[in-house]
Amino acid sequence: MMHVVLYRPNLGKRPAHLISEASKKNIQPQLSTDPWKEKPEFVFRWGTTSDIPDSDKRVVVNFTKSIYKTSDKGAFRKKMSDMKLAPRTSLSLVEFCKDPFIPVIVRPRGHQRSENLFFCDNLSDVVARCQKYHEGGYYISEYIEKDSEYRVFVAQGRVAWVIKKLPVDKKEISWGCVSDGSFEYVAWGDWPIHVVKNAINVMSHSTLDFGAVDVIVKGDKAYMCEVNTAPYLTPYYAGCIAKTFDYMISKGSKDRIPLEDNKTWKDFIHPEVAKGA
Repeated sequence: MMHVVLYRPNLGKRPAHLISEASKKNIQPQLSTDPWKEKPEFVFRWGTTSDIPDSDKRVVVNFTKSIYKTSDKGAFRKKMSDMKLAPRTSLSLVEFCKDPFIPVIVRPRGHQRSENLFFCDNLSDVVARCQKYHEGGYYISEYIEKDSEYRVFVAQGRVAWVIKKLPVDKKEISWGCVSDGSFEYVAWGDWPIHVVKNAINVMSHSTLDFGAVDVIVKGDKAYMCEVNTAPYLTPYYAGCIAKTFDYMISKGSKDRIPLEDNKTWKDFIHPEVAKGA
């Protein structure tokens, strides 16, 4: 039986191939615009909402509706903000002006990486920036001068890996670190537990089966920035993800794995990744 990582043009080719190479369960890369040569059992959506032939006969990992939900960065951040998992957020300039909080970041509701990110430190700037978008096409989010930022990959409610972002300039607003800066692997025993908890809580509300959560830290508090359904990968991190995908295939299920405790990294790590301990 074969399985596929489904990816779209210009996004996900390298990760899909890396996961395929690391998998022990015959997971093959499948470009969304190419004909389907075989009928896979499991289909892992890598950031794409493309149609899947006979989807009712497949185990689809990451439903389209869940990808759409988290791709609306503004709406999802607002939802997480209301749950105290993300910085304070408003989707309406009118509502914001009733109870303004400054400084803020203004962005279109859909965006990628560090594009279209505007820092505003006074109300006039906020109004001017929002008026460049149609009502409902932007979001306003509290600016938090972070101490650090992490990316946490969660699959089935468990953590596969944690990395720390190392920007070239920590004074920059966005720490993208894909084209500039770098990532630092965080050893299991060094996982910041409040960051891991934030990521797992966010994922539970996303209804995604897997995703990479960007989390910023200020003092002893952790805040979600966004969820990535097609994150940048190196071979090592792709290998960890392949283990979680292989686990789903072996178990015949993508269901969340219950947490028995929540005190140390051992309670949060994905069981298939933990086999390397």
